[in-house]
Amino acid sequence: NNKLFEGAYEILEHLYPNYKLHIITNGFNEVQYKKLENSGLSKYFDKIITSEDAGVKKPNPIIFKYALSIAEASSRESIMIGDNWEADIMGAIENGLDAIYFNYEKQPVGANIKSVHQLIEIKEYL
Repeated sequence: NNKLFEGAYEILEHLYPNYKLHIITNGFNEVQYKKLENSGLSKYFDKIITSEDAGVKKPNPIIFKYALSIAEASSRESIMIGDNWEADIMGAIENGLDAIYFNYEKQPVGANIKSVHQLIEIKEYL
């Protein structure tokens, strides 16, 4: 039983018409696809990149390069939005992607880090 964060549908409805959305997850294919289907979120995402497919987990550079290849995107035109500081944010930044930290636990972060406490605040950075 996975609960979505408040504002998940609202921000996806805002992003979906304007951006190609993909997921990079450290989860297994079967579990991740089931989660997306059950939550009604799968329709928003073009590609789902799992650590199972990539053979490594975030923050390993291989999964980011693999994801960019699958998404047919470059790092400079991509933004990683994630809630895991090490795997998502540092992994993205170290691989040349811009990043927005979904910092729902309100951890202290450096001034140069794009950080939001609620999903809808992502709009402010785009």
